[in-house]
Amino acid sequence: YFTIPLFESENFLKRTLPLVAPLLTRGFIMMMMGLLSVALLMTMQRSDEFFHSFTQFLSLEGVIQGLIVLIFTKIVHELSHAYTATKYGVPVPHIGIAVIVLYPVLYTETTGSWQLSSRKERFYIGMAGIIGELCLAAIFLMLWNFAPAGSSMQGIAFTVVAISLVGSLLINLN
Repeated sequence: YFTIPLFESENFLKRTLPLVAPLLTRGFIMMMMGLLSVALLMTMQRSDEFFHSFTQFLSLEGVIQGLIVLIFTKIVHELSHAYTATKYGVPVPHIGIAVIVLYPVLYTETTGSWQLSSRKERFYIGMAGIIGELCLAAIFLMLWNFAPAGSSMQGIAFTVVAISLVGSLLINLN
């Protein structure tokens, strides 16, 4: 594989860390997992309607929407790694694109995390992307439940939930 750095991120991350620091707390993450649990329970009552939404991916508009949402969720995923690494003092010199077997993926340079003496901090940096995507899924699954049935907002919410949950659980935990 090879990498293409897109921008030097360290100064940006350090300047904006105070803005996102509340999102990196244990309390916030626990609250989001509680929200995800409630949203999942609410969705189970309408599971036939939820799973019927998969048909929206069969149109050109659905594919384009899915690609845009995929890019958005992967940016959130990588920024979650980057901000968590910055929180623990790990330098993040750049964020970019890695091409693995001719398939492009976003990446965050967090290789300095191996120097952390705390396994827990290294674990949090590694899990941050999945946690970020699960938080997105929680917000958008709740939004799906409250959006008018068949609305474009419900369609977008479904797309974010589908991509973030599939991306997090099936791909990243592999």
